[in-house]
Amino acid sequence: MKIQKNEAGPLGNAGGFTILELIIVIAIISIMVGMTATNLGPWQANMALKSAARDLYSIIQDARLLAVRNNSDAAVVFNAATNQYHLCSAPGADGRWDGANDMNGTGDNTIVRTITLNTPDNKARFGKGKANAPVNGGTMPGDYVEFSGPDNVLVVNSRGLSLSGEGYVYLENRYQDTAYAVGAEASGFVRMWKWQNGAWL
Repeated sequence: MKIQKNEAGPLGNAGGFTILELIIVIAIISIMVGMTATNLGPWQANMALKSAARDLYSIIQDARLLAVRNNSDAAVVFNAATNQYHLCSAPGADGRWDGANDMNGTGDNTIVRTITLNTPDNKARFGKGKANAPVNGGTMPGDYVEFSGPDNVLVVNSRGLSLSGEGYVYLENRYQDTAYAVGAEASGFVRMWKWQNGAWL
């Protein structure tokens, strides 16, 4: 009986990868994942900011609808210190939207909904990004909320008109480069702007 040898040929055993080849492949994949994660950070922050701006736009519209439906004033109460705002249907027994603890949501306002901007990694928050002026010119408010009648409160009457005049709320991403302005005109018309190329567009 003749026993035949299993020869691998001139390349040797070509049946699998060597440890060195596996290490190189893993290193390349790790580098690619790291580069992708780095590029995704700003994109995710901008998407979160855009979503936050759209949510605020919707809440202001909801305030108008609430006021018309209930035939009474409604308000959006902003608290830049806590990165929150509250949709309110009534000012409570004191008759004030900005009474004791109303800004942080523990006062006597009737709160329909509370929205917190402080998303994971603080991707969206009150701020101006790279904007160097508010929508209507002048000076950017220190807390990034323009409504002042009462302060940091947008009040809408039963016809959907802003009793706080025209004003905007400014939002930025965590990189402080992109910004949106969302607000209402005296007519009640809700607008959203983005800071691009040195102007609100």
